[in-house]
Amino acid sequence: MRVACCGGTRVERLPFAMDGFRMTRRFFERVAALCTKLPIQTVAAMVNLSWDTVARVDKRAIRLALGAEGPDLGRLRWIGVDEVSRTGGHVYFTIVTDLVSGRVVWIGDGKGEKGLQPFLELLGRKGRRKLRGVVSDLGYKGVIETSLPKATWILDRFHIIQWVNQALNQLRRRLFSGAPTDELGRTLKVKKWLLLTARERLRHQHKLELGRLMALNEPLYHTRHRLVPEAGA
Repeated sequence: MRVACCGGTRVERLPFAMDGFRMTRRFFERVAALCTKLPIQTVAAMVNLSWDTVARVDKRAIRLALGAEGPDLGRLRWIGVDEVSRTGGHVYFTIVTDLVSGRVVWIGDGKGEKGLQPFLELLGRKGRRKLRGVVSDLGYKGVIETSLPKATWILDRFHIIQWVNQALNQLRRRLFSGAPTDELGRTLKVKKWLLLTARERLRHQHKLELGRLMALNEPLYHTRHRLVPEAGA
């Protein structure tokens, strides 16, 4: 609140107002909580604020959650790197997580190698030497090999599974392109989910269907057996 005082204009500090925002602390916390569940654009429409204002709220809330002084980057040994989109693929943020504590230690603009480079510069030569390993996708391969040559680089599980499923789909489509046009052939073509489900989770009738599918397609059987192992394998 601005007031005329002492020959000029002063801003009165109110205990319920959020510093840097024209809103109360409670409203700020409400908007920040919504941002953890919904896209910024959706939250902006719900609370009748601009996208920029909600994005600033989200950014301030993240900084507050990380702590005023920030994490000790010198203690990092294993980190995970990934990017997230807040606008359906138009604006990206790179997130670095301490895999030992599970805590987010850095968030920057952009994605890929350019998005990670500022963090590596902030880490410094000494901090980079202390890193033992990095988990990320292929988008960070070049900058990791260049800046962290002695660190162990591991591809993240999500992308490995994604690539495996893509390979399975390609083989499935190639084999089913020549499937018979009778009822059995049409049934097997639409049973993709059978291939991607662990056998112990299937019902008895679904196991029978899967058995018929595997019997007709030996290459698909061997591929599925390697990609979707049985329990205990």
